[in-house]
Amino acid sequence: MIKGVIKQYKTAPQSSLINKLNPIIRGWSNYYSWVVSTKTFNKLDQTVWQMLRA
Repeated sequence: MIKGVIKQYKTAPQSSLINKLNPIIRGWSNYYSWVVSTKTFNKLDQTVWQMLRA
């Protein structure tokens, strides 16, 4: 889902991409917040960063 949004908004302004990704990542974070998931959140951060740099 995140990968698709990044591809769809590749040529859009950065603020548009952030506005689209923010609720997706926030929802995912809220869903998994009951678990101590530092490794998972770190992996998500790394993956999103790499996709944005590509």
